[in-house]
Amino acid sequence: MGAKPGDLRTGAVNRHTRGAEAAVGAVHRKKSCKLRPHKEFIMSIFTIGYEGLDIDQFIKLLKLGKVDTVVDIRELPLSRKRGFSKNGLREILQANGLGYRHIVALGCPKPIRNQYREDGDWSRYKRDFKRYLTSQRAVVAELSEIAQESHCALLCFEADYQMCHRSMVADAVHQDCGLQINHLQAAALKTNNPAQRHLALA
Repeated sequence: MGAKPGDLRTGAVNRHTRGAEAAVGAVHRKKSCKLRPHKEFIMSIFTIGYEGLDIDQFIKLLKLGKVDTVVDIRELPLSRKRGFSKNGLREILQANGLGYRHIVALGCPKPIRNQYREDGDWSRYKRDFKRYLTSQRAVVAELSEIAQESHCALLCFEADYQMCHRSMVADAVHQDCGLQINHLQAAALKTNNPAQRHLALA
């Protein structure tokens, strides 16, 4: 499982951020890792899956989350869905004022994916991918820096972040520098109620 999504209520966020900054100071004394405010949000790292979305809905969901940069963490950034392969996606994002980065090292390695296709053992998948992530600490640190400079969303396919490796990558960033984790979900597109929309962006 990934880290639990953050509470977007102001008081809860402020308490979380003070705690996160304290933890960062205690754990990361050898490197600078400052949380920088971004617009009206406490700095967060978002995740998003495009399963069940067309490209227009995908862009709308990113804008609801006030995302600046999509960080594609698919090992192979290819899709049969229009607009979601690497080059086409980059062009569409740029046309909408959004940045695009592909970090292949944070994709799930093929042997782990193949094993999961064979046995469907999610616990094993999580264990194996988390072990792999420990070998990518420098890449996670690089992503942490990107996420502190730009409001980022980690991209993969699955609609359910709890069944996707992006939740584990987000958790690794949280552990690295204390950024709050939020998950963009399609339900946010289906409500005009601000309170319910915040829940769907959490």
